[in-house]
Amino acid sequence: MDMIGVKNLEERAKEVDGFGVDYICVHTGYDLQAVGKNSLEDLATIKRVVKNAKTAFHG
Repeated sequence: MDMIGVKNLEERAKEVDGFGVDYICVHTGYDLQAVGKNSLEDLATIKRVVKNAKTAFHG
């Protein structure tokens, strides 16, 4: 599941983890990267709450 555009990553990641998805992926668009948004920080956020799915990032 791609998490681009999600406002509350922690809450949504926990929710979709319960759906049984294989991967939850942090995706940071160029516009957010340009203003300092960090994909690795977002990845750490979802890794704290995801119990079943694998996690990844791109963008």
